[in-house]
Amino acid sequence: MSLLKHLLMSQSIGVPDYAFRRSHDIKGSVGGEQTDYQVKIKVLYGGESSVLDHVTHIGHYEGAPANPIIAEEPGEWDAGMREIGNVLYEPEDTGREYKAFYSGMEGPLALGKRSIGYAYSSDGKNWTKSVANPVITHATTWYEDPHAIKVGDTYYLFCEENVNDEITMFHSADCETWINDGTAINVGAPGSWDDLLVGSPTVWKEGVTWYMLYEGMEAVGTGQIGLATSPDGAVWTKDLANPVMTLGAIGEWDDATVVCDDIVKIDGTYYLSYHGEHAAVFRTGIAHSTDLYTWTHAKNPLIYPQLTANPYTAVDHFQLYWDGGNNEWVSHYCDSRLSDAGWSDGLTNGIYRGYPRCTGDMFVCLNEKCRTDFGDIRFRQGATELDYWIQEKVDSEYAIFWVEIPTIPADPDSTTIHIYYGKANATTTENGADTWIDYEDWESYDLDDVLPLGDFEATLIQEVCKIDDNQAYKGDKSLFSDDDSAVNKNDIKWNYADKLVGGFRFLIALYQDTDYGTDEPWYITFKRADGTREIAFIADGSGNIKDYYAVAYHDTGADLTEDTWSIFEVCAEIGAATWDFKFKELRYLNRTCENNVNNFGYTQIVLSGGVMKFRGNLGVCCIGLYVDPEPTHEDWGAEEVVSWPF
Repeated sequence: MSLLKHLLMSQSIGVPDYAFRRSHDIKGSVGGEQTDYQVKIKVLYGGESSVLDHVTHIGHYEGAPANPIIAEEPGEWDAGMREIGNVLYEPEDTGREYKAFYSGMEGPLALGKRSIGYAYSSDGKNWTKSVANPVITHATTWYEDPHAIKVGDTYYLFCEENVNDEITMFHSADCETWINDGTAINVGAPGSWDDLLVGSPTVWKEGVTWYMLYEGMEAVGTGQIGLATSPDGAVWTKDLANPVMTLGAIGEWDDATVVCDDIVKIDGTYYLSYHGEHAAVFRTGIAHSTDLYTWTHAKNPLIYPQLTANPYTAVDHFQLYWDGGNNEWVSHYCDSRLSDAGWSDGLTNGIYRGYPRCTGDMFVCLNEKCRTDFGDIRFRQGATELDYWIQEKVDSEYAIFWVEIPTIPADPDSTTIHIYYGKANATTTENGADTWIDYEDWESYDLDDVLPLGDFEATLIQEVCKIDDNQAYKGDKSLFSDDDSAVNKNDIKWNYADKLVGGFRFLIALYQDTDYGTDEPWYITFKRADGTREIAFIADGSGNIKDYYAVAYHDTGADLTEDTWSIFEVCAEIGAATWDFKFKELRYLNRTCENNVNNFGYTQIVLSGGVMKFRGNLGVCCIGLYVDPEPTHEDWGAEEVVSWPF
């Protein structure tokens, strides 16, 4: 029976409840029991495959930086690792269900000696290196960046070769003894897009055709991605449309180089894990395509929150596969920040196992059984219907909910909530004021009203700062700021001292216009009642977002996108020496406060700065609770039928 027919039948016999529900356990924080705590939940309209369209970070990895799943071996051929390869999952091969390939180096990069290794596992988490390692070696220099597939009873491995900067093919019956089949892909003719080198092969087979995506680099050093096909895996033809994946737009995280790492195909869509370069920094992301010729680049690079330092510039190789044994998406990656004197950036001390995750680690796939506008989504804790607010949504794709949980016990105890869905005539009941401790969306004011408004007041001479309907983050209105002065500032003070106890989360929506033809500066600071600054972040006038910590402003590596709404999230606990900052779903953890957080008295929002002008809008402003560490989120339960009409 179709979902629509089911819902119509439910309504026709007077069954008002929702068709489906799923449970979700939330484990408490060691920081103690939490009351009326806001948690973020990303609801995906589609099925499990849609997860790859919304991955923002790689989390909950097995091991730690000192304990990767496949580690380097000091003094051995793989004393350092780089250019890790893919993983094969073969459930029929008992004891070696998982096979991984990687390249190792016995000394500093300048020595040039790199070889290919093989490791196997029965569970995908505990790995054994082959006694035959290294299984592929070069007579004079190196092979690296392997990618393997199995066709019939034979394994085929493709990798970079250093002497001729080409891609070489091998075959094997057991992954340990390999036969060199010679060159698969040569560099291009002089003047072509791949005339300097070819490498980073990603190979698979569909029907009778073999496919390869590969990196090509021209003499000026720009890497892009090409496509080649073969009837047998041995003789390859480069596609005339090459390069099929070009550089990201100027200013994006992948505008200097794009390199393929791994690929999966789900329901007619290809998902390519790749690494890109911007300003000499490599990061990773997931691109997608339905035809291998038109690719949608990852909007933002993936982040790796368990790593120290900058959490999303730490990784530059990222393999992706469906782990059928554990029924989950898995990533293998290496931490490129770890390097020893005399070696090289790009060297890692091992391979880590991570899990692609959506925003906030909490996501649920509803398999197209909810309304396309998410109007039928409800949350309950026992018999209590929970308040919620939708931060953003794209109909038929996803919605990000903030849900207020009445009680979350302290660690190690958990609480269970349910998501309900599947009601054709339902409309949203989101309510920001009921969900957050403090919430302002400007909807209750009249057009052209000026400060003071609610908890907001003006502290300096205002140019244009009023309620307007030219832009709105939620609803129809926002606070419009238009400062065309070289002297004055639109300085807004958000007062909330009477609402704060403990730890707090602030969400601020800001829209920056480009009408003045230049990047406009602004800054947002969190201060004590006496004006002492504790936390600050700014747009520096060049499109860069910087946060203040360790007595200076530091570039986060995130660029502000003008003419669109941005959400900034600040999390801090009273008495703490650090704070967390989130922007574009990138997380900057444990930023050192200018002064220890004694208490927050107000937030100062300055929308302009000196000779530079600002035009834009202040949207929703929210305050919620925060505890460090936050409650953790377990897997979602199986779908349950709530109301069945017969």
